[in-house]
Amino acid sequence: MNFASALQRSDAPLYRQVRAVLMNQIANGELRIGDQLPIESELCQQYKVSRATIRQALTFLEHEGLIERAAGRGTFLRSLPSPRALECLPERVSWGEAVAARTRRNGPVILHGNAVPPSIVEDELGLPHSTETYFFIKVLDDGRGPIAAIKRYFAPSIAELVTGKIRSARDFTRAFALAGRGEPKLHHGWIEAILAEPRFAALLTVGVGAPLTSLWWTDYVGNKPAICSQMLYSGEKIAITF
Repeated sequence: MNFASALQRSDAPLYRQVRAVLMNQIANGELRIGDQLPIESELCQQYKVSRATIRQALTFLEHEGLIERAAGRGTFLRSLPSPRALECLPERVSWGEAVAARTRRNGPVILHGNAVPPSIVEDELGLPHSTETYFFIKVLDDGRGPIAAIKRYFAPSIAELVTGKIRSARDFTRAFALAGRGEPKLHHGWIEAILAEPRFAALLTVGVGAPLTSLWWTDYVGNKPAICSQMLYSGEKIAITF
């Protein structure tokens, strides 16, 4: 699977996100005292951020006594973060958990039909420009209120399989597989940060312009792209691992 590892949460500066990821790697034993960190250019490529962002993140880690930067030699792990510092980090979840577990919830389907999708969906599903395709929008509820909204677009070859029962199913993947065309398999995905437009602000009971995390992913059925989905949520402090 191919995942874009860009850090794009709008409610936290990018350097803080890089710092949090590096601290989690240290806490998980991926980096040990004395290990050399990747060079700045490699970190820039890995996290899709500027060199200035990487330097700012490393400066904070250096001030916290966690790393040591030696001119001409590189950056090395000097000590481990305290338990108190780790408590402040966001919950870490895998991409599979973020996409699969968080979508297995009940909630109303508020809209469905045919429409011209965004260009990114056209590219993902291999659709000719301005081709209408089937979609639905569903609100996901945790029993206390809406926590996310999900929009799914379908390749025309499988759109006829998406019945009301499948749209409203708690476990969409299983329900779709039972329709007889095979189980959708997560192929690749990416993360964005956006500001809530009026429709989704109302659905998620947040203010217009509030920061939302947007998870996009494409499922394949067989060896072909079949479903392109977007999930929007706010409030959770999570770090997606790839």
